[in-house]
Amino acid sequence: MDLKAKLTCKLLADLQVDTGGLLLKCPRVFEQSAAHLNSLIEVLSSAPLYLGSEDIKLFFSRYPHLILEALSARILEAHIVSLASFIPKSHHVRKKVLHVPKLISPRVDVSARLGLLRQFGFSTPQQYIKVLEVCPSLLTLKQEDLIQKLKLFCSLPGATPELILDSSFARLLTHRRYKYLQDRVKYAERHVPNLLHMAHFDKLFISSEEEFARECSKSDEPSAI
Repeated sequence: MDLKAKLTCKLLADLQVDTGGLLLKCPRVFEQSAAHLNSLIEVLSSAPLYLGSEDIKLFFSRYPHLILEALSARILEAHIVSLASFIPKSHHVRKKVLHVPKLISPRVDVSARLGLLRQFGFSTPQQYIKVLEVCPSLLTLKQEDLIQKLKLFCSLPGATPELILDSSFARLLTHRRYKYLQDRVKYAERHVPNLLHMAHFDKLFISSEEEFARECSKSDEPSAI
């Protein structure tokens, strides 16, 4: 092990990070200089994020790739300051980042994602704040994926920004693949059009495959849904 790697190991060991496990999980960390990693740690532990030592240990242990997406401390600091500008002062940036770790990555352009939401009916600062309150993970989707899902969702009768902000639907848009959502809509259009109504969105999207099959079987009974 060369001197550079040894210094990096010492820095991580001082943070009580399992260096052996980290080497298996993300060997690229050990290609970074201790000075570079220390500069990133300084940004993470300073305003407006204020991560504690245990928080930083958590990120290096579980999400090291997210930290390494910041090519420099300057880039990471600019990203965190931008993120903080969208979060009300009554909330803590730290809590948001710990809840949705991907938010720490400079690749997640919160400003661009919120601007994208404007195309789908979001128009007030309160709505943007609520996105960050109830479904910040929605902002971590790749732009193309987010656009596809929002287009599909907003094409359905009764879909509104308020409904998207319902935490159950936000989780749905975040964690379900677009093809899954699209297939459900196409099937409902052909066989169970009543499920496309806002009142039945939970049956169309959130139900399990077994529950969805039961709902579709009721399509032979016009008054059942």
